[in-house]
Amino acid sequence: MKDVYIYCNWKIYLDDEQSESLFRSILADLQSVNHYEKGPNINLTIFPATSSLRSLSEINSNSNFANKKLKISIGCQNIHYEKHGAFTGETSIMSIQPYCTSVLVGHSERRNVFGEKNADLNKKTSLIINNDLEPIICIGEPENVSKNDAEAYLREQILSSIANIDISNQVIFAYEPIGSIGTGFATETLDVNSKAEFIKDTLIQNFPDIDLRLIKILYGGSVNSENITDYLSLSNIDGVLIGSSSVVLEKFQMIIDKIISKSHI
Repeated sequence: MKDVYIYCNWKIYLDDEQSESLFRSILADLQSVNHYEKGPNINLTIFPATSSLRSLSEINSNSNFANKKLKISIGCQNIHYEKHGAFTGETSIMSIQPYCTSVLVGHSERRNVFGEKNADLNKKTSLIINNDLEPIICIGEPENVSKNDAEAYLREQILSSIANIDISNQVIFAYEPIGSIGTGFATETLDVNSKAEFIKDTLIQNFPDIDLRLIKILYGGSVNSENITDYLSLSNIDGVLIGSSSVVLEKFQMIIDKIISKSHI
């Protein structure tokens, strides 16, 4: 039975007080799941707004969470590709490193809204790995492209993000087709599984010595309690990256309940 990876991107939906309240409620809810013994190991990582990283990390460290089937971590949504310097308004990896285990790289909103380029994301990935954190590299093709164009687009994103980087440690790719992010229209499971297989094939072809056991693939894009187990049941998918459904306690509880009830995943 494979481990399950649940990554929750809270973007800037919540202020610090709301983030702390929600996180405490999530911990209390998960702590009460004492009967959960036979399902998959669940690795849950919360990506709050940067201002909430320290407080959520401290809450998590002081929670004395006892369920060995559930691992809870904190991640960061973005960093600058330089470790330090004159970069007004940016986030240094040094400032977030004590509180995080992982960092998102190349989310479509960073690419499309803030104009981040593949070369910038490569620098970020290198910096994250060199500072012993885990990169979650987000990739995804635009809407209404042909299969060949989509694969070429994804191949460029994959290879440019890890060019000249040692990826012998665990790296996560989050496949997020742009047409499914925040739209309510999730991508068909067969297409998701096919794209995840394409990601693996691209890595094998270009890095013959790569250990695919260290490469995890997530799906992100309108994930909710109705489709969560469909995606987690896919042979090439290890987890999901969830946005708005993860900032409402009731919706989050429904998602976790679905995962726990499906011990065959």
